[in-house]
Amino acid sequence: MNIYKKELRIKIEKSKNTLEKTKIYFENYNYKFRENGYNEYVFFKKFSFLQGWTFNPLNWESEVIVNIFEDEILLKY
Repeated sequence: MNIYKKELRIKIEKSKNTLEKTKIYFENYNYKFRENGYNEYVFFKKFSFLQGWTFNPLNWESEVIVNIFEDEILLKY
């Protein structure tokens, strides 16, 4: 079985608070934050049997790797 992975590139204007805005977005969906290296950040969520089944993919157990550059954000999920 292959693991399903995708990449998404988003062009952005240069901003000083891109990381803070990204953290706020994922924390609103109950993701935890971990810095993984220079310009690489990991947002992850663990599965709980108390949650039951949900159709919203942002509520599944998942991991999103975010790389923030000057003019783009790269998401690997």
